[in-house]
Amino acid sequence: MRQNECYKGTELKYLVTIQSPGFSMDDDNFEIVVKRGVVSRVFKKEDLSHRDGSYYLCFDSEEFGVGDAVAVAKAFVPDADFADGLRTEVYKVQLVRILDI
Repeated sequence: MRQNECYKGTELKYLVTIQSPGFSMDDDNFEIVVKRGVVSRVFKKEDLSHRDGSYYLCFDSEEFGVGDAVAVAKAFVPDADFADGLRTEVYKVQLVRILDI
């Protein structure tokens, strides 16, 4: 079984890391979109668990079905050159499944 592959009924936990110049996961806003097939769900920063300086995305695979998880992060980076003061950066992120914490 591949690391990000799961079967229905599995409770999954992933470490989420976003690195971008001028962006701080603790100080700035972000969201993660998880997709499997035609199903997707947006997890806002406040939906994630935060412990010891790390952010964790937790969900039940019943919501998405069987297969590999694909995730996209949207980071809202402070930037005075934009009218709303934020620049949106979009990244494909590697989900690192946590099995031992």
